[in-house]
Order: sequence, then structure tokens, then C-alpha cells
Amino acid sequence: MWPRAFFNRLFERLLVRSIPPQQQVHLNRKNIFVFPTRVGFLYVLVACVVWLLGTNYQNNLVLFVAYFMFASCVVVIHHTFNNLTQLAVSFTKAPPVFAGEAAVFSFDLHNKKSRLSNSVYAHFRASDTSSTAEVKHIKAHSHVPINVALAATKRGVLVPNRLGVLTFYPYGLLRCWTWLDLNATCLVYPARIKAPLITLPASGDGSQQNTVKGGDEFDHFKAYTAGDELKHIAWKASSKGKGLLVKQYATATQPIVALSLEAIDAPTLELKLSGLSYWATYFYQQQQPFSATIKGKTWSLAQSKQQSTQHYHGVMACLATYNLPVNTPLNGVTRSYSANTDSAQNAHLAEHHHHA
Repeated sequence: MWPRAFFNRLFERLLVRSIPPQQQVHLNRKNIFVFPTRVGFLYVLVACVVWLLGTNYQNNLVLFVAYFMFASCVVVIHHTFNNLTQLAVSFTKAPPVFAGEAAVFSFDLHNKKSRLSNSVYAHFRASDTSSTAEVKHIKAHSHVPINVALAATKRGVLVPNRLGVLTFYPYGLLRCWTWLDLNATCLVYPARIKAPLITLPASGDGSQQNTVKGGDEFDHFKAYTAGDELKHIAWKASSKGKGLLVKQYATATQPIVALSLEAIDAPTLELKLSGLSYWATYFYQQQQPFSATIKGKTWSLAQSKQQSTQHYHGVMACLATYNLPVNTPLNGVTRSYSANTDSAQNAHLAEHHHHA
């Protein structure tokens, strides 16, 4: 197996030199490869046999067929190459997923030429868990999205291998392809595994509760202002010379839960992170307020739905990169992504992917 690994490393170095990582790549003769398929080799072999038969028997009709087959090969080369050239490929988005799910990477194919492109395929290089996506037609001067799925087996920043863009159009005799590094990444949250939660309110004393105004239970007094309902005036309390006081009512809701690694009853760090992932997602979906403290960073309560979404994705982004070493190779590719970067940047990345 070592010769194959050696040639793979050598080929990767050549790719980095000839097709360096870019946000958008324009396909042209400098970054496109063309090679016959098995059917193409068989076609050329048959053409050679026909030519030998025509030459041996001096049969002009057979020679015409042979020359026609050779000429067709040349025409097919141009058609296959022109089907892929002048396409601009760029990475658009990859929404965050949980470990164990499939990460979907979205790319944009922009046809810059004045003719149609047909049957363009895309998949990730050297990956058994990558899907193969196909675009049947790309009209002239138009954009077409293409989605390629890849299994996300562990938490962190998933960096796929190079994206292969290829075509066999029109007859399948030739394979025209390229390998692109578009700096695609996907944030992978820890798998959601339910673990016992040691319920600790945000205050830490078990007494803090979130309240909603307008309930049935008495909450506190406030000074009377114009517009307050007369039936809520506390006449007995007002008779003590403190001025008119109005009763305020509220409804006590569930305690504000404080999430942390210490609040999860699990034997290992990864199980604790998975437990936090489960409970943070559960409280977010149930619209129950919670705070979180992870590695010295505290996320306070959200005051609006938009802040609640940012609050949730900020917590999940920190869980995804918790204690991961710098430049961790994920899926065989090494990139300069630090797990110890500011959590606000991680939250921004997660929020960007979420809205995209």
C-alpha cells in the first residue's frame, strides 16, 4: 500500500501547487484534466482494429469507418473539455450539524459561457462517505446550486477533502475533471446524548425563577401612576402615609437552569459535552431560558427570539470546539482553525451558517 500512499501525497502536492486554495475557482485549461475512460480506451482499441483490417484488406470503406472513429475522438475531446471550461465554482454555505449526521456543503456553479453545460457531477476526493451530486443542465450565464453531503463523525470544524467537479459528456468516452480546494468548512456540534442533569438555577441557590408580568400571583408594590387600574390599588398599604401603591402581579415560570460541565453526570468529557448538547438543544426548542458557563465563558439569558438563537448557537459552537488542539486534521485535511479562538467568532460562524 505504500506506493499508493506515496503517489497520493505527491499528487496532493502537485494539486496545491497547480490549483491552490481559493474562495472561487474559474475552470480553464490550466486546472482541468482530460483522460479516456474504460469505454474510451475500448473505443480507441476498436478503431485501431478496424484500421488494421482496412489496411490489410485494402478496403476503403473500412478505412473510412476507422478514420471517422479517430476523427470522432478528436471532436469528443473538444466537446468534453468545453462542457466544463468557463465554469466558476465557489463555496456558499454548510449549516452546522450534530456528530453522526451528514454535513451538507452547498456550492455555486456559475456558467460564464454562452452555451449550455450538461451533466456536471461533484463529490469529495478520497472519501467513502461523500455523496455524488449531479446537475443536469446549466444554462448560459446562469447560477446553479449543487449540494454534496459528507458524514460528520466527530465534533469540531469539518474540513472536507478537495471537491471533484467532473463530466463525461457527451458520450462517456472521456473523463474531464478537476480537484478544487474552496476553503469549505462545517461546524459539527457534539452528538446529542441524554445524560442526567444536576439542575442548578442560574443563581446557584435554587431560588431564582423567571417571572412573567400579568399573572395571578402578587409580586410587589409600585407607586401609582396615571392609567393604573383602580382595583389594583392597595388601600391598606397606602393608608400608612406612603402614597398610593399599586399591586403588581406576575406568574412564576420554571427556574432558569444553569448549564455547565459540572451539571452533567457523565464519566467522560465527550459524554459531558454530548449531554450539554442535548440539554441546550432541548431547552432551546422548548423556549425555556437557560444560562451556560463553559471554559470560563458565560452566556447570559436572551431577551428576544433573535438573541435566543444567537445564545444557543454560541453555546453549541463552544461545545463543538472545546479543548480541540490547534490545526486539528479533520477528514484528512489540515487547516489553521483553532479551537481556542474567541467564542464570539465561533458563534458568528454558527449564526452565519444557520441563517444561510
